[in-house]
Amino acid sequence: MIYLTGNMRPTPRQKRIVRQIADDSFTRQVPADFGPVPCSSENWVPDLSSMVALRLKCVDPHVDDWVGEGGCPDKHLAVFWVIQMPGISELILQVGNAAHRMCEGSFIVFDDSVMHSVHAKQYWRGVAYQMRCA
Repeated sequence: MIYLTGNMRPTPRQKRIVRQIADDSFTRQVPADFGPVPCSSENWVPDLSSMVALRLKCVDPHVDDWVGEGGCPDKHLAVFWVIQMPGISELILQVGNAAHRMCEGSFIVFDDSVMHSVHAKQYWRGVAYQMRCA
């Protein structure tokens, strides 16, 4: 289930950090001083310990468990934020039966316990992280 979509331009520093560390391992943790991220609010708090930098084309369909610090909260969501895309290319994030086209700066808040995948023709860089209900 997709809850929210939007666009937030990453800073030049954020782009540089992701460009330096992103890979396809899903283990490249983003530094704690990364800067502002989409979807911080009174109701939802990003768990920055779960934030990883990614450089991929496609991501096979999968579901995710809670990977953040502390025990699994009663409610949590995931955020996927596209930091860099080449030229005018785009990618598609599919969550269950819903699909959303994304470009540089796009973010999406979704339920990562629902089967999801990413499809793109070119390599992109982004970050993924989880949020807990405050």
